[in-house]
Amino acid sequence: MAELCRRRFGSETVALLGRLHHPALFPGLVAWEAGERVGALSVCTDESGAQVVLLAADRPGWGADGALLRSLAELGHRGGWEGLWLVATNDNTPALRFYQCRDWDPVALHTGAVGRDRLLEPGIPLQGVDGIPVRHLLELRRTVGSGRGMP
Repeated sequence: MAELCRRRFGSETVALLGRLHHPALFPGLVAWEAGERVGALSVCTDESGAQVVLLAADRPGWGADGALLRSLAELGHRGGWEGLWLVATNDNTPALRFYQCRDWDPVALHTGAVGRDRLLEPGIPLQGVDGIPVRHLLELRRTVGSGRGMP
């Protein structure tokens, strides 16, 4: 997980909403195909649910991300969790599209949060997808209990 995080973000840590997380220290799921890792997910859990700290596919577009989220939702459903949540940067329109197509709802905009997180993780880029300035975090949530059906 540490290697995947380093490859994806240039560091073994992820700054989210003023907290520095070490994805390799949290529980996680790994997607495998033919004996090869194709994706991984790291979560921080409590009795009500789980926060996705890291979700990364080794081969984007091959379905590992969706499979990992479905597995996490199933774990949450079985464990009686209320829901799952994560944050995505404002520039990451492909991720926002991906999550919303899988029943994740935007519930909050954390204006200026990325600038504050750069104090903890200076390597966060200033510009992201399509040259969009990376400034804000969008919080998305998904119910896994009795509210909505499984993915």
